[in-house]
Amino acid sequence: MLCAFLQLVAAEAALFAGDTLIASRRTTPDPDRESPGHRNEPVQLVLEAVPRIGFRPLQVSLTGTLRGVAGNDENFCHVDQLWFTRRGADTGVRERTSARRPRCQHPPEQTRVERRFYRDLRLNSAGVYVYRLELEPKDGSKLISNPVTIQVLAKP
Repeated sequence: MLCAFLQLVAAEAALFAGDTLIASRRTTPDPDRESPGHRNEPVQLVLEAVPRIGFRPLQVSLTGTLRGVAGNDENFCHVDQLWFTRRGADTGVRERTSARRPRCQHPPEQTRVERRFYRDLRLNSAGVYVYRLELEPKDGSKLISNPVTIQVLAKP
């Protein structure tokens, strides 16, 4: 049990040494959870996975939530998204989920920030997987989520 836990911690730490990208399935605005942006909240990108452990093949849903950004912040309208994954010591596959620096085709007053980003997975091989999400707003900065570890077990 301790060995499995140490593998999970090592996998999360290794994610920042080399990154791999996975594509997302959809994004949707979440107006119900808008942060006003004027309360000096820190901008955060929080990633969650459900479930985090199970037998193969394992269906997993990842959800990234953007917090602390005003709903009309033009910098975060049409952000570039990158989904990174790492399996054990593998380097994995690298893909981009949206065009680089997509341009808004609407007037500034119609700006709407997407706050939730989704990815559905089917993991067929046993092992430890680590995922994270990275957003690139128009100003070229990078917002990186927390890593999330998923453990896929072989059937007994």
